[in-house]
Amino acid sequence: YLYFGFDGGGGDDLTSLSVIGEMEEGGPWFTATKSWIWPVALQRRKSIAAMLRDFEADGDLRIVPVGEDIKEVTAIITKAAVDEKFVGLGVDPAGIAADLANSVEDAGVDRERVIAVRQGFALRPGWLGLERRARQGQLHHADQSILAWAVSNTKVDPKSGLITKKYAGVGKIDPAVAMATAAMVVLDSPPLPRAFDAAALIG
Repeated sequence: YLYFGFDGGGGDDLTSLSVIGEMEEGGPWFTATKSWIWPVALQRRKSIAAMLRDFEADGDLRIVPVGEDIKEVTAIITKAAVDEKFVGLGVDPAGIAADLANSVEDAGVDRERVIAVRQGFALRPGWLGLERRARQGQLHHADQSILAWAVSNTKVDPKSGLITKKYAGVGKIDPAVAMATAAMVVLDSPPLPRAFDAAALIG
């Protein structure tokens, strides 16, 4: 089963899609991330431009024209739905959620499977779920440099316990936020799609 989380922001942010896969309901989590960025970001954030190019070379970041990111995210979600593996997509209603929700609906995906996941304190169960499973050895990631970088840019606010940025501007955390958003979809437990061959997840 595939649970997706999306985080999209401004012109120099990373539009990010994270997926958490389960071979069986309640089983270990397997996660990976993909991000997109517009060319203008390389001009605005020259201090990290070379690193972004490295992520592109890894295949984990796409530098695309404005609007192409939503099209490519939609294609990924649509394929998962066609393959009967798609459970739900979490999006922040305060962001560009409407654009993505409309796009996947136009592609034939059930709008009810697009789930509002607010950030800030409301995202805390997702962060805690990830931490708990990581400590239990039940969280398996794809060893992606872009995700490691995003996680390294986070910090825990000592007063609220919230996950926030260490540094404003260049310290992007979008892939990590997308992962926590995907975790919220798993924890929300939306209805599962009809049965499919679970072995296809790792095929």
